[in-house]
Amino acid sequence: MSKIREYGKNLIWAITMAIIASVIIVVPVKANTSNQSFETAQSFNDNGEIVDYLVSSNDVNYYCYTAKSNGYVTFEFKQTKAVTNLSSWRYYIYDKSAIEIENEYFYHGASATSQQWLLREGEKLYIKIDHGAGDASNIQYTIKASFSEQMDWQLEDNEIELESNDSMTYANGMTKTVVGELNISSEDWYKYTANQDGYVKFTGKKFGLGSYSSWHMYIYDESGVEIGYYDFYSTTTCETQLYLLRENQSIYIKVYDINCGPGYMYTVTPDFESLPNQVLENENNDVPANATEFTNNIYGELYTYNDVDYYKYTAAETGYYKFKTDRLFGNTGSWCIDVYNNVGDNISSNNQDAVYINAGETVNVKVSNSSSAAGVIYILSVHKHEVTLVNAKEATCTETGYTGDLYCAACNLTVKRGETTSAKGHTAVEDPAVEATCAAEGKSKGSHCSVCGKVITAQSTIPKKAHTWSKWKVTKQPTISRTGSQKRTCSVCGYVEVKAMSKLKPTAKLSSTKKTVKAGKYYILKISKLAKGDAVKSVTAPKSAKLTIKKVKTNQYKITGKKKGTYKVTVTLKS
Repeated sequence: MSKIREYGKNLIWAITMAIIASVIIVVPVKANTSNQSFETAQSFNDNGEIVDYLVSSNDVNYYCYTAKSNGYVTFEFKQTKAVTNLSSWRYYIYDKSAIEIENEYFYHGASATSQQWLLREGEKLYIKIDHGAGDASNIQYTIKASFSEQMDWQLEDNEIELESNDSMTYANGMTKTVVGELNISSEDWYKYTANQDGYVKFTGKKFGLGSYSSWHMYIYDESGVEIGYYDFYSTTTCETQLYLLRENQSIYIKVYDINCGPGYMYTVTPDFESLPNQVLENENNDVPANATEFTNNIYGELYTYNDVDYYKYTAAETGYYKFKTDRLFGNTGSWCIDVYNNVGDNISSNNQDAVYINAGETVNVKVSNSSSAAGVIYILSVHKHEVTLVNAKEATCTETGYTGDLYCAACNLTVKRGETTSAKGHTAVEDPAVEATCAAEGKSKGSHCSVCGKVITAQSTIPKKAHTWSKWKVTKQPTISRTGSQKRTCSVCGYVEVKAMSKLKPTAKLSSTKKTVKAGKYYILKISKLAKGDAVKSVTAPKSAKLTIKKVKTNQYKITGKKKGTYKVTVTLKS
């Protein structure tokens, strides 16, 4: 059924509904029904406009826009009227080869603006409108093309297809800033050649009204080996690292849009800096067999990130050496120095601070760049460490020791770390047993450490033996007023024990303690067995006693009775 016939049905339906609702809806008759493909696409009018309809849900309209000059175009899509079925619809944009490069959904009453597209004079873009995922019908819309002429650039002719294998062949020569464009499915190549020894870097910059997208710059050497890769993404400017070039040496630049977001222009600007008066190395020293001999301070260059330089060094003295590189010109990067002995064994890797070399021994020193940075001139030097031993500690019986560090004061560097040594442990010696005597205690067998003196097996004490005594012999007799002394002697060891004797206790014996004496008669009282040194002080009776007492001899007293009675006589000793 043709679109007109189908539209007629819709018109009858619309009029019927108008009668019921008492509202008259006027739907314009579709003017063009032949724009159903790329080949029959309707062109924009002189004002750059399209006014059209989606009559049914499966209706599709194609349009063609042709640039009248070099510049940028954007399209504004707007729904102006909808009879019914207010659902989504969609536009598609295709390049001149009918490759889809943009699409967008619309909703009722919505409008949208496409991205900017870069076109050369006479270049075409195609637009398709359909109902999208919904059931859009009876929708009126407009498409407005807005063109901005770009006058301040020249078109380049170095575009090639992505699948081409000989892209470097098409590279344009570059001596100063170049202006280029990236359109859909394109990449651009440039060639820069140095007219003297020096460094070059490149600055890429997006400009113009075109779309922003993810684009890149690739750098290649003369052999086609990639030596640099730079992302732009949403940024407008990107600067490469420095690349070292000798006179007449070339480098290649590829500009590529990875996301196929066409419609923008760019510039690439080379910035060259010549080298000072500098002798460059012989580039043949990239294998050990061609190692360059040096004694100190030799210049070298790393042209690419995978470049390698070998040097041969013979030590004049035995000791620890450090090989060091300092960047003179070019990019900064991660240096790597490896040292190999004369049989090819790696004896120092990844920039170690010290390697031990014997006097007269020859080693190969490899200098490489472990990062992607290229284009570096450096100076290789060697330093012999003058080392002293520090932090050494001798191990003891119980504590670990340390062999000590080798320290170079000139470069404030610990050249070699020491090692921890194990504790020595105790050195046991025997402590012999000692027999006990009557004069001294004995000891059981034991042991101790002869180094630190620590007791390993403790000795127990054996008690003394008993003495073999003689009988006690009085050496000083005690008296009633003083002590005496006595001694005895051990017949084994001759030890003499002296013991004090207590003072004598007062003693006395009376010839009678009770005696009857007649008046006029008497009795001789005898006092005997007095302790040595003691004596009778007095013999007395109370004054009332009817008797007399008279000393007749030593310790003898005459007691004479005068009158009958019982009387008490008291004997008092000197003690």
